[in-house]
Amino acid sequence: MYDSFSNGWKNAREIAMEKSYAFMDRASEDRLEGDFQRRSYLANALRRQAEGDAVTREELAEMGFLILSASLDTTSALVNWLVLHLALSPSTQRTLRKELTAAMRDRGAETLVPEMYQQVRTLPYLHAVLRESHRCTPAIPINVIKKNKASALEIHGETIPQNSSILLDSYSVGWDPEFVPQPERFRPERWMDDAVEGRKGTLRQVLDHKMYQKPFSQGARQCPASRVANFEVLTMISQLVLDWDIALSEESEKSVRSFQDVPYYQGTTVQPVMPGFSFTARS
Repeated sequence: MYDSFSNGWKNAREIAMEKSYAFMDRASEDRLEGDFQRRSYLANALRRQAEGDAVTREELAEMGFLILSASLDTTSALVNWLVLHLALSPSTQRTLRKELTAAMRDRGAETLVPEMYQQVRTLPYLHAVLRESHRCTPAIPINVIKKNKASALEIHGETIPQNSSILLDSYSVGWDPEFVPQPERFRPERWMDDAVEGRKGTLRQVLDHKMYQKPFSQGARQCPASRVANFEVLTMISQLVLDWDIALSEESEKSVRSFQDVPYYQGTTVQPVMPGFSFTARS
């Protein structure tokens, strides 16, 4: 898994760095096209650099790569997997649609409003669907690649030699039957309040630890764009479910019975090779 992730990351980085350098060259020659490019983050960063900001050309290119991979690749992978899970689970769509319409009715609203997404208690099933997708098919199954440069480490009796690469595996626990019964099944109900309460005092309560609850980590090291990413995904999926019945196409149904039947590829994120879908507009 590490080799696949590492190779995909390196390839994506090379492409992004090449594009960032090309953008910088166009900017230095005053060849940026339109307001969209001239008002972009990288264009503004280049102007700050020219005014004396101590950021190097290489650092700007690295920043461009990280912004692209974090803001686009992760969100697109998560949305793709979510659409696939929903297409394979009509009952999940029905339950989610019922929750969404009830939330709008309770607020006297004709459409979903931003405040509804901010509190888990307002739309608990929607947040449970998102979390179950993270568990089954995380966009990034390996997080936090670091080296212990200072010294060797001992964790739970295991010695990690100095200068070892250390990775946080955010995938395996969610697929361990000791922690998650029938892990191959997509069941958002695992994350509803009654299920969380039932795990208290057992080995499985580790699933509800704050450091495991979200894919964006916690505290000072939490992804700074986590709220934006969550809001984007929750908004898109909610509107899709309200407006459409999502299913696999007749051709795809012949070969896809479960999300495990869907091939995927790994670059900066794990992306499904999307099968054909059928979208039926709801009146």
